[in-house]
Amino acid sequence: MNGEWVVLESQGPIATQTWTTYPEAGQEDDMLDRHSGKVITAKTSTVLAQLKVHRARHKVVVAEAQTGYLTAARKALKAKLKELDSVRNPMPTEPTPDRLVSLNFDLRMPVDRTREYDTAIVMLELHLEAGEQTIELTETDVRRYIQDSWDWTSEFRHINAVYSASASLRGDVE
Repeated sequence: MNGEWVVLESQGPIATQTWTTYPEAGQEDDMLDRHSGKVITAKTSTVLAQLKVHRARHKVVVAEAQTGYLTAARKALKAKLKELDSVRNPMPTEPTPDRLVSLNFDLRMPVDRTREYDTAIVMLELHLEAGEQTIELTETDVRRYIQDSWDWTSEFRHINAVYSASASLRGDVE
């Protein structure tokens, strides 16, 4: 995105500065949407209400996934302890591989993206506080805020579905 700003003095501009900014990861689609004119106007309160519903559903999945993860972690740890306890002759004179137990665990921690919802919600609340009853949304904004389809949605559902039935019921777990 390119832009220009001007420092004004009562008699006219003092200086002009031009800049070029580059999109952060995940912002490319939004920039393309705005540049191509794919922008709609929506009621801010409607977008905010929908985003709060999505956040609440997200928290349910996260809570289930965290509970499921702790259950799976305890089960894996108990299995490893049982395996360690079954090792014969804990003080071997000759080291042998059958007396060793791998303590690697194949558990991925659940993903929680609540902060992204919180940021978007605060932005919309501030927009309303400023008296703005409508807001412009790009196609990417609609996908995120209304359809609850973020850049990380697939990963979130895939990882959390291991521990949460709600995540796997959402429909697009790969």
